[in-house]
Amino acid sequence: GYSLLLAWKSVGDDDFIVSMSDHVYDPSIPEKLVKEMGRADVLIGVDSRPLYVDVSEATKVLVEDGRIVKMGKQLRHYTHVDVGVMGFSKGAPLKELKGKIELSKLVETTSSIGGDVLAVDVSGLPWIDLDTPEDIRRAEVEAREFIGELIEGLWNYIRRFRTGDASEKPQPSSRRGRERFKACA
Repeated sequence: GYSLLLAWKSVGDDDFIVSMSDHVYDPSIPEKLVKEMGRADVLIGVDSRPLYVDVSEATKVLVEDGRIVKMGKQLRHYTHVDVGVMGFSKGAPLKELKGKIELSKLVETTSSIGGDVLAVDVSGLPWIDLDTPEDIRRAEVEAREFIGELIEGLWNYIRRFRTGDASEKPQPSSRRGRERFKACA
């Protein structure tokens, strides 16, 4: 939260997306948030059915009627987990916040001072939080296909720019990847 407040000054008056650096996710997740920008001051990507995440390690989120009510790692009652991708509008009242503050507290405080904080449910889209050696093992075993599709998509993206054909959007090559891609488009 504190580094977000420091970076806020550099962003100026633009909407922006924040991504946790240790989260790997389907590109459709930030795309969903971008499509929702302008609906609220803060948008939090949440998942009610995480596939590859140890929920005991995750930041839990209580969502009521699409609004974020509470966030924190120690929540006992929650409906979703935070996927590590969030959007902030240029009008979000973050400039009023000062000092060192955890991201979950920053979000709750934004809501308490009149900011509109909404959940964007990305349930069903793959993502993984890589905090521990166990998370790495889970990625290697359970999320292998998902990670492989991301790498393939990245290589396709790089190849398009190397060949000068930046107009075509890359498509996943596996059947499961194509189905997921169509479902999110």
